[in-house]
Amino acid sequence: MSAVYAKESFHWNNGTTNVFVNKGAKRDSVTSPVAVAEPAEFIASPPVAGQNGITGILAGYLATYPNGPEL
Repeated sequence: MSAVYAKESFHWNNGTTNVFVNKGAKRDSVTSPVAVAEPAEFIASPPVAGQNGITGILAGYLATYPNGPEL
């Protein structure tokens, strides 16, 4: 399994499920329906505080909740 990280924050809706994905949130590229449906929204590089708009607060949130809100 590989983890991928959201390039930007976005909403994903498949008609029955609505998910908000935070910038930098980790998704499992094998099992996450969001990552499978929207592969262009994710990158393989983990987020780093101070780079690409990842603030210290967001980095702290992602350390506590690496997958973002539960699916």
